[in-house]
Amino acid sequence: MQERELYTNEISTTVRFDDVKRLVKQGVQSLLTQIAVLFPATTARWALKIFSTPRMKDRPAKGIFIDAQFELIEVDGLKAKVYQFGEESKPTILIVHGWEGLAQDFYVMVEELVQNGYRVITFDGPAHDKSLGEQTNALEFSRIISHLALMHGPFKAIIAHSFGGFAASLALAQYKKEIAEKIITIGSPNRLSRVIEAFSSFLNLPERVVEKMNHHIAEKFQLVVEDTSTAKSLEASSVDVLVVHDENDEQVNINSAMEIVSQVQESTYLRTNGLGHNRILRNREVALTIIQFIQGKAQLLTGQIGSKER
Repeated sequence: MQERELYTNEISTTVRFDDVKRLVKQGVQSLLTQIAVLFPATTARWALKIFSTPRMKDRPAKGIFIDAQFELIEVDGLKAKVYQFGEESKPTILIVHGWEGLAQDFYVMVEELVQNGYRVITFDGPAHDKSLGEQTNALEFSRIISHLALMHGPFKAIIAHSFGGFAASLALAQYKKEIAEKIITIGSPNRLSRVIEAFSSFLNLPERVVEKMNHHIAEKFQLVVEDTSTAKSLEASSVDVLVVHDENDEQVNINSAMEIVSQVQESTYLRTNGLGHNRILRNREVALTIIQFIQGKAQLLTGQIGSKER
């Protein structure tokens, strides 16, 4: 792509990232739309492969993760990079990152937890960073969570971001309090059907292909898309729940948090303002409030935290 400089009239070969994303999206949409007309089942399988493939992100380590040691574990053929922080004798917290996230996204949270007397276990999920693999899904994350609970749990609490909250809720629904006493979801989606709808809309997939996708998910993973939600899994788990969500989250609408809170009896709600989907993980006030909840000191937390990072 060539672009003329406004003042020098020279040709620039700089490619704008937004332009690339737009062209890639248009190309994928056009290809899938054409194929979907004749081969809806094949298109659905391709779409699910795209849906299950995180983009690799190589980011420099931050904070407590700069010199952190890790071990590579294998669970039923799945490989994950696991970190441990703090003393083994302390109450243990499990942290689960979101889709295309990393364990180190929680570096502020980990620092605060360790300073407040907790041990932290966290991991880079399958197909993320150096945990190997190309595709993954919530059930695979759930299996890693369940394995870590057997090795290091039951946990005092699980803190999970976005997709990680959905995956952790699946693990809790299956094993209940054998995994954790409490769970804190941060910016997590609720209904699986809504996630599929958003993805399908992004690729402009026809309804027939979406139906094939849902059928394939039901066959392969034994999950009925319309009947699967974070709220339903959390309600079945019978653990204490803190739902953290920002009003300005552009990736997961705050309506998901409202649905979870309204449907889960043992839930508390912390609504922030101005922290978005990712910066919320680096806010120390959020971290300290979560610690208060884990300690049983936080009761009603709605709307208490703004955008200032400390």
